[in-house]
Amino acid sequence: MARFVHRLSSPLAAVQAFWAVLDLQAQTAVIPLTTTKPLTPLSPQGRVQQGGTFDGVTNFGPWQLHDPMTVEELTAPEDGGRCFARIQKSGKVVLGWVLVEAENLPEGGSRLTWEQEIRIVGISKVADPLVGVGGKIAYGLALRQLLSRALKA
Repeated sequence: MARFVHRLSSPLAAVQAFWAVLDLQAQTAVIPLTTTKPLTPLSPQGRVQQGGTFDGVTNFGPWQLHDPMTVEELTAPEDGGRCFARIQKSGKVVLGWVLVEAENLPEGGSRLTWEQEIRIVGISKVADPLVGVGGKIAYGLALRQLLSRALKA
């Protein structure tokens, strides 16, 4: 499996940064060729919730790649505490997990950590370094766009 970590600073509060990167509609807007759809009901605020599932569907012409995920753990206190989510990827092609953590910084703003392990079925482990670099670049761009989008809202 390929593994990568992003640590990003944001002027947003931790809870805002956390929900910004887990916003399914925003993910659809910033991730090329991909629509992120909830498979179970969202919270009344329109957010993913613990036990919920969603699917990132990437379209390549007539072909679709489904990336179903389950939110196994989620904590997002509105009072400024540490936000955390553990998401399991369970598709036929894409497997792995994601850990998302956001913490407020003493000087203001927050630090967001996105840690991910990913395996593409049918791709040799020899290619893990390449998958890791590609994933780190792609997810880094998306995370920065999601945070920027939330800052403008």
